[in-house]
Amino acid sequence: MLEKARRGVEMRTFFFKSVVQAALIVFLGVMLAFLLNAIRTEPLPLVVVPSERGISVADAFALYQQGGAIFIDARDSWSFEEMGHLPGALNIQPKDVHARAEELLALSKSGKMLITYCDGARCFLGEKTAHKIIALGIAADVRVLHNGWTLWQRSSLPMEKGRERQ
Repeated sequence: MLEKARRGVEMRTFFFKSVVQAALIVFLGVMLAFLLNAIRTEPLPLVVVPSERGISVADAFALYQQGGAIFIDARDSWSFEEMGHLPGALNIQPKDVHARAEELLALSKSGKMLITYCDGARCFLGEKTAHKIIALGIAADVRVLHNGWTLWQRSSLPMEKGRERQ
């Protein structure tokens, strides 16, 4: 009987130690992830909150049809070229906004709304590109088509593939 009780205590101790070790491993993994994110040149946001600058697919398409918008695809160039993009869209990632500031400034003077987008409900590149354009004082009327590429495709709206037109 005493032996059975001792084994029960050993099992509980083993289980408790295992749980503590697992929790410690998870905690260290999370801390390592935060550390690596902090030292990235383009850190990922911890919380993505869509801004009030959002625009619906229907409104963006209406502007597209009227020729009243310039679309800026914030995805990487492979996605832009191979997966496709909105017709006539420019491929400007957040890291490229400063280098293409003069071009964006000229476009903003056309009177057309600038609409940034990327792909996926959790994609923040369109939002980030819009914020950089505004921060540089390039344009005040910049909208974000959240989850733009996915929603545009689901709506069976026009699209094209290939490089950006020069």
